[in-house]
Amino acid sequence: AFEVSLLGAKVVDKLDDALKLAAKIVNLFEERHKNFKKIVQTASELVVYDTVFRAGYYNPDAEPPKINDGDRNAIELMLAATEAYLLEKEHLVSLGFGFSALAAEKVASNDGDILTADSVIDLKCSVKEPTSKHTLQLLLYYILGLHEHPDSFRPLKYIKIINPRLGMVYSYEISKIDLEVLKHIESEIMGYKTSVF
Repeated sequence: AFEVSLLGAKVVDKLDDALKLAAKIVNLFEERHKNFKKIVQTASELVVYDTVFRAGYYNPDAEPPKINDGDRNAIELMLAATEAYLLEKEHLVSLGFGFSALAAEKVASNDGDILTADSVIDLKCSVKEPTSKHTLQLLLYYILGLHEHPDSFRPLKYIKIINPRLGMVYSYEISKIDLEVLKHIESEIMGYKTSVF
């Protein structure tokens, strides 16, 4: 979940600090009675390194962003709701998954959010409903997965978007996607010469 933050921290030689924050977040999540307030504040300290990786910008004197009570309460509710949904409804395989460096040539972002026994899931916290761009991103992950991790991705039945901000889970059956559409994305958009379909 914080791979981009860690990559950014590495660029500015702050990886040790970032790893400590990430470890603290993991420990906070593993506590029986989770303190989402601490989780959110610690995460806000870690994500300052995102801008280094994404935009090439870092201000070493900047204070970690302060989150107001309303935003923190909303984030805490989203975390709790997302965790409850995943624990109740999904058989988790991986929280966060990635592909090879070669995959970076195929798609701009080659790390996904959630992989379960039957779904590839993207987590979005937009105030708007998913767009075709969001579903295309999931299809790119699915096709990358078939090429690089077939044992994990071949059994998948759904692509899903979880939006805890809207309280929605959007799900679509992979078997209902036109095979020619998948092949077109695979060859014309991603540039694969051999097909997995």
